[in-house]
Amino acid sequence: MKLRLSARASDDLSSIAAYLAARDPQAAYHVEQQLADALRRLLDHPKAGRPVGSGLRRLAVPRLPYLIYYRVDEAADAVGVVTIRHTARRPLG
Repeated sequence: MKLRLSARASDDLSSIAAYLAARDPQAAYHVEQQLADALRRLLDHPKAGRPVGSGLRRLAVPRLPYLIYYRVDEAADAVGVVTIRHTARRPLG
């Protein structure tokens, strides 16, 4: 299975990293690693997230206040990440 990040998801990752790095570089590194681990796990377990409508799924990142919104494209054998949002923001779906 392949991982595909939308432009929005890529921007989300960059924004999260920049925000945290400005405040605590060590925390930024830790969060980046945890997010990367969660994204890798989706490749092995693409249906791990909860369905939230219109083919969209939501995965809570363990021990972090982030949600990964994604779609599984079985025909293309891919997981398409739509966005990564902080849990304090209004949820999608």
